[in-house]
Amino acid sequence: MRIAILNDVHGNIYALEKVIADLQTQSIDSVAFLGDSSFFGLYPQECFDQIQALNPIINIKGNTDANVEDLDQFHPTNDLEQILLEMCVYMDRKMNSKSKDFLSQLKISEKENFGDTDISFCHGSPYSYKDQLTEENKDKFKERISEENVKAVICAHTHQPAKFKINQTLVINFGAIGYSFNGDTRAHYGIMEISNNKKPRFIPRQIEYNIEKYKSEIKEQNPPFKEMLLYSLENGRPKPY
Repeated sequence: MRIAILNDVHGNIYALEKVIADLQTQSIDSVAFLGDSSFFGLYPQECFDQIQALNPIINIKGNTDANVEDLDQFHPTNDLEQILLEMCVYMDRKMNSKSKDFLSQLKISEKENFGDTDISFCHGSPYSYKDQLTEENKDKFKERISEENVKAVICAHTHQPAKFKINQTLVINFGAIGYSFNGDTRAHYGIMEISNNKKPRFIPRQIEYNIEKYKSEIKEQNPPFKEMLLYSLENGRPKPY
């Protein structure tokens, strides 16, 4: 069985379309989506629709998927929060109510069994979509991850590929499709391959797409997140503040 692991599209339809095209060449049986389909990009509804058209067997809520849920209660106290509010309003206006309701109902983690292999899927961690499950802070999760009793935790959120162990549990992050924070501006996704009586294989994929076209449209449409997104697309890093 080969399962494609997709996450952190963030409304980047050009990256997503190239990844979906690549899936057609990889003998994929199923798709798992680990959250953040729409926020912080020009095409939130289009990305949501294309992801759901893949009929994912796993559908996880990301931290930015939840941004519009409490929009009425969000009152900015500084300039950065005001930009965040404008970004939330942008996503709210671009997506239909059915899609937003769907996102609000998603779980923050799912555990699945594949033969004799148990895998936990999440966005940040199995406990919160805001957690950053990294090698640098793995001790924070040591006890709880061990109690999960799974062979691997597949996570997202950091936009940086990672592979490390917490005790005997393997933690895998394939990076991000929409924009990365590891200096590589390609779209990143992964494949989990499970065969009988063998350890799961985790295969990273990096896909070129038309970044220049996307950047041109961002400049033309001038969304509230323009400067931040352009910086990340050009540098593969978050914009410093």
